[in-house]
Amino acid sequence: MIDIKNFVPFPKKPTIAKFFIQLGRVDELGSGVINVNRYIQEYAPDGKPDFIEGATFKMRVPLPEFEVEKTDDGVIDGAIDGATKGVKEKLSALLKAIAANEGKRAPDYIKVVDVSERTM
Repeated sequence: MIDIKNFVPFPKKPTIAKFFIQLGRVDELGSGVINVNRYIQEYAPDGKPDFIEGATFKMRVPLPEFEVEKTDDGVIDGAIDGATKGVKEKLSALLKAIAANEGKRAPDYIKVVDVSERTM
């Protein structure tokens, strides 16, 4: 486990890290760990992220539970303001399908909403 108080970033592959830094594709080494700790309170006020260093780097971020039953069609409509009528209808159908069938994969929703894989 990585403790943010004693955190010292180091690259596992220094040459690749330098390459991406030169390309401007990364801010600075370890900035993700710092930013997650900085902004976690906005998403989960009582949450504490876990960073696990191993063969692969893992991060667990606790997020609050949302009640699907309390989903309001007004919220869904508000989420798709500004889209065309056709897009609004498809997006509304998709959001309702997600709320009703939580945990499915994209191919399952493609069938429910009746859109192409590219559109999804």
